[in-house]
Amino acid sequence: MGLELTLIPIAYGAGTHLWIGHSRIQLDSDYALFAQIPGCHGRGEQYPRKPVAESRKLDHFTEVGTWVGEGYKHVREDPYGLPLEYMLAKGLGRVDSSDASLWNKAAFTFIRALPPMTPVVLWWN
Repeated sequence: MGLELTLIPIAYGAGTHLWIGHSRIQLDSDYALFAQIPGCHGRGEQYPRKPVAESRKLDHFTEVGTWVGEGYKHVREDPYGLPLEYMLAKGLGRVDSSDASLWNKAAFTFIRALPPMTPVVLWWN
């Protein structure tokens, strides 16, 4: 089983203690792409870490409301038990997806179209 990443753009609640992210964008597994995103380090990546921007951890009071497994849940940790991290769309949009799959290219086109200060949660699984 390889490393996977789902991007969860926050639609509502940024600046509060409950962020709502109804949209989930499951990326195709791509270690060269993932190496540009902070947070993959220590999760089995095969490439040197070259993050394009910094990620931030959620504070201890903030939860993300999203679809997980079989239902809608409020979560603070990823399936590895690590605190959730996020990047702003303007930073995540710097990922070079030019050599990525068509699906991943489309996902990053979407991220670049978001308002720049939109938090995007990194759901590593």
